[in-house]
Parts: sequence; C-alpha cells; structure tokens
Amino acid sequence: MSHDGSTTSGRRLRRPSASAAGTAALLALAGVVLGLAGVVGLLTLAGRGGVAAVATTVLLLGLAPALASLSLVVLARDVGLVAARGALQAAVASTAAWTLAALAALSWAVAFDQADAGAASSPFAEAFLPLLGAAVATGAVALLPLMSDVLRSVRPAVARRAAVAALAVGGAVVAGAAALAPGSVLACATVLLLACGRTWLRERQLEALVDSVHLSAPSAPTLPVGVASRPDPTVVPHRRLVVVLAAVSGALTLPAALYALAAPDPADPAWLPAALAGLPAMNAGLAVGALTALPLVVAAGLAATRWWGRRALVMTVMVALALVVRGVGAAMGPEGEAPSALLFSAALLAGVAGAVPLVGRLPGPAVARWALVVVVGAAVGWLVALPTLAVLPLAAPLVAVVLIVLVTRRPRGVALAPAPS
Repeated sequence: MSHDGSTTSGRRLRRPSASAAGTAALLALAGVVLGLAGVVGLLTLAGRGGVAAVATTVLLLGLAPALASLSLVVLARDVGLVAARGALQAAVASTAAWTLAALAALSWAVAFDQADAGAASSPFAEAFLPLLGAAVATGAVALLPLMSDVLRSVRPAVARRAAVAALAVGGAVVAGAAALAPGSVLACATVLLLACGRTWLRERQLEALVDSVHLSAPSAPTLPVGVASRPDPTVVPHRRLVVVLAAVSGALTLPAALYALAAPDPADPAWLPAALAGLPAMNAGLAVGALTALPLVVAAGLAATRWWGRRALVMTVMVALALVVRGVGAAMGPEGEAPSALLFSAALLAGVAGAVPLVGRLPGPAVARWALVVVVGAAVGWLVALPTLAVLPLAAPLVAVVLIVLVTRRPRGVALAPAPS
C-alpha cells in the first residue's frame, strides 16, 4: 500500500487516466500539426496572415503546449509524483502560463510590425515584458508541486525552499524556450501518446487474461509475465560516479554559460550583453560549454543503463560526439557554411542516438532495424536535437542539478505482497 493508498485505486484508474492523458496528447499533436501547416501557409502568402498568423501563434505557443502539459499532469498524478491538490495547481497554473506565453508572443509580433511600419507602439505592444514575466512566474507556480516532491529529502528547509524556487523558475524558462521550437512539443506529445496507448493496451490485455482464466484469488499476482525479472529501475548504477561527474560538469559549464549570456559588448560594456549582440563571446561560451558538458553526458549515460543497458553506452558515445561537433562549430563562429553543416551533423548524431532504444523493439533483421533507426533519428534530430543542441551548453548547469537530484532522491517505497510460494 502506498503512502496515500493509491496502490489499489491507482491500478483501477490507470486505464482511464491513460485515456485522458492520451486524448490531451493527441489534441496537442493535432495542434502542432495545424500550427505548422499554418506556418507553411503564411510563408506561401509572404507573411500576409492576419487572423491566420494569430491562430498559428495561439496553436503553437498556447494551445498545444497547454494540452501537452495537461497530459503530463494527469500522468504525474496517476503514478504518484504529485498529490491531487498539487496536480490541480499544476493544471490550472500551466494553462494560465501558456495562455500568457501566447499573448506575449502576439505582443512581440505586434510591436515588431508597428516598429517596422514606423507607427507608435500600442499598449498591447508595450506589454511584452510584463506578459513574459507573468508567464514565467505562473509556469514556476505550475512546477512547484513536482519540484517540492523531487526535493523533499533536502535539508534544511530553507535550502529546500530555495532550491525548489530556483528549479521551478529555471524549468519554466527552459520549457518556454523549448516551446519556441515546434518540434519539441511535437516530440513530447508523440511520446506521451505512445506511452498512454501502451498503458491502455496493457491494461486491456491484462483484464482479458484475468477474465479468460477466471482468476479471482486476491493474493494472485497481477503483474504481466516477465516484469518481476526485469532490473529494478530505482537502482542507479554507479550512483556516486554519476553524481561526481554531473557536479564537475555543472561547475565547469556554469562560467561558460554566464560568459556567453552576460559578456558585455565592447562598444557599450555597460549595457548590451553578448547574448543579444551576437558577439564572439557568445560562440566562445557555447564552444567551451559544449566540451565541458561531456562529463554530464557520461553521467547521464551511466544512469540510463538501468533502462537501456548496453545501448545506453552507444547513445552516450553518439551524444558526446555530437557535443564535440557542436563545440567545434560554435568555435568557428556563426558565419559561413561550415558551422551550420557541423550543427546539422551534430543534430543528426544526437537524433540517431535518441532512436537507438528502438532497435530492441522493432521486428525484422538487424540491418533493417538500424536503417529505420537512422531514418527516425534524422527526423528526431531535425525536430528536437537541432534546437536542443543550440542551447544545451547554456542549460547544462541546470540539467546537472536535475540529474543529481534524480539519482540521489529517496524513492517512495511501495510495499508489495510477497509472491506466492
């Protein structure tokens, strides 16, 4: 029995929860597809969108991310990551946050159009920064329940509250930045839909099996055959080494990220940072950050072996190579064809690495399976890895903190009935 008694009711509600989360993910997927179709239409019309431009922005930065967030909230509540009250807070706050984010994007677009036309700025155009700040703050409120649960073992309480607040704000910023790339929301909604569909089908198959053999003994095991023999996913291999590597990488990437984001413009050192001016300092910070993030990739690969075994090592090597290529491209500067080619190559490597786990799940000969993995990986690289690699060196310190917390937190114990002899 779990701490809130969800072991019994959670099993009964798992399929309805999967249906609800899957429906939200499917709608989010449809929203992204419609939004991308709108983008193509707007480009065809040479930017003359009007209502269509507004609808596209609302779909890509408001409705689709909000539905994906609701799907995540339902799943988090179903598996016990957040309590009912926290799930309600996350659902309401995330919906409000994505609404504010869409309004901020529309405000930016209006301000840009008015400035381009030489007209005076309207109040809505000047509301960009307040709307953006409100979106980040509301997004942080949505993440507070999850962060509070993840960091519940941190002591003292003051340090725990500070860490919760920092991770919630950082997570809101990262989520908002990721949503700017439609491929991120598309990939998230696809993964959620597949996970929900698999859970729903597994529950149906289990119920059909129980009905077919007339299993009625209350002490009979309810897990599918073979689950008990799988490795314990709560055991992190090489936990201490993972923590050390992540901590070292986070400490090394933080100065590079700060330098890339805050290095002043030599022409105006008191005002414009390099992140906005596009100065060489930005590329230097990205190059150093990509290389110093390599220990973090190794740490994540070691932790991932509990799910994917030796395939995680293959993924680690490919992602590490992608970061090296990304770092070389950043060191070469933003101009020219070579940096862009290196960035695309790095994205392809990272995308194929993300598709490696499919090798063990696809039918057919090994050559055909790996060919399909390369095709899927290319799509993942274009939609997800490309925007991710563009900012990963800057987000590495936050990723290091999250990884350390995940591998060191004390899992909630769930008492299981002993197996029948």
